[in-house]
Amino acid sequence: MKLHPAVSSILWFLMVMTLGLFIVAGSVVWSGIRNRPGDFVAQLKVMTPADAEQTLKERLENYSKQADDLQKLASILIGLGTIYTIALGLSSYAAVQMNLQLVEKHLSDTQLFIQDRKALLDQQRERADKSLETLEAVLVAGQRLLEDSRLKWQKIQGEIEDAKLYVIRICAGSASLALALQGNYLGDAAEAIKKLKEIRKNKPTDDLVNRYLGRLHKALRQFDKAADVMSAYIEKMEQAGEPDDTVMADAFFNRACYQSLQYPSADATLKVKLQAGITADLEKSIYSDITYKTAAGLDPDFGPVKEEPWFKQLLSNRGS
Repeated sequence: MKLHPAVSSILWFLMVMTLGLFIVAGSVVWSGIRNRPGDFVAQLKVMTPADAEQTLKERLENYSKQADDLQKLASILIGLGTIYTIALGLSSYAAVQMNLQLVEKHLSDTQLFIQDRKALLDQQRERADKSLETLEAVLVAGQRLLEDSRLKWQKIQGEIEDAKLYVIRICAGSASLALALQGNYLGDAAEAIKKLKEIRKNKPTDDLVNRYLGRLHKALRQFDKAADVMSAYIEKMEQAGEPDDTVMADAFFNRACYQSLQYPSADATLKVKLQAGITADLEKSIYSDITYKTAAGLDPDFGPVKEEPWFKQLLSNRGS
């Protein structure tokens, strides 16, 4: 046990004083031992009565002084013992206080450590919560991306299937048209028209689809339906906004052809209507591209109206 510096100094002083008192007490006892009673009686026998009496008085006074000194020494020893006991008590009290301070400091340090650990734990928990939120957001984003990718892939697959179907039906329409023009397999031409109309629902402005539809109807001598196909095609192109002039000029020219093919079997009223339609469509085509004037003069589809005055005037009025 570590003593307080002041208490330690007091204990050292008491130890030194006690040692000194023991030395003094030892000298008193030693002097009593030297002056043994036998020797003293032998000395008295050789003295005169007066000297013996004087010596005896001195000896008694000396014993009385030694007894007083021993009594004082005993009192001092008792006092020193009391002081020593008090010093030990003070030392113990100081040691207890010092230990209490150490314990309090340790408790304070422990509380600070616990607070620091708690703050660190709270930070780690907060970071873990944020990481969890980030992970959940990433998972949600990943799920959305996966869903978007799945939908896009389905769309791409659908487009691929549509493209395959488109190619197959266009090829089939082309083959059926070739056979129909030879007067063979007309039923296949009708089936090809049906399939192409299904494609036209999703591709109303597709040039190939509408062109083959018109030609298949023409091959089946359904000239009015062929003209209706071109009319619907032109309308959808105009609704789409800013249609291509070349494509539109070709569509007008084809509709004029189909209207011309209807001319021989038409009554007077219908012929007037067909004349107006052919004139309007050819004017638009030739206005867009002057080469259509030459094409109209050479195309056999305009054979039914080739000798009509209004047709000749139409061709002569455009160009040179």
